[in-house]
Amino acid sequence: METRSTASRYKTSNLSLAAFLRAQGLRLTSTQRSGRLVVFEFDDPKGELATLQDAYANGEATVNARRFISELNLLRDLIFK
Repeated sequence: METRSTASRYKTSNLSLAAFLRAQGLRLTSTQRSGRLVVFEFDDPKGELATLQDAYANGEATVNARRFISELNLLRDLIFK
């Protein structure tokens, strides 16, 4: 599930995409749990999310591997706490 709720907010349930967005510096504003599904909400004040999402979806995104793994682990901790 991926939906854009407002011009400056973005929601996704894709864990890898959420980790990528955090590694790129986007601020996670909230998480919402619905059964087994967790939705991550990001703030996008600069309007850069569409470009980042396209790069991620097309396999053209670059990210520091250690930062990505760190963010992935942090999000997993949020899910399973």
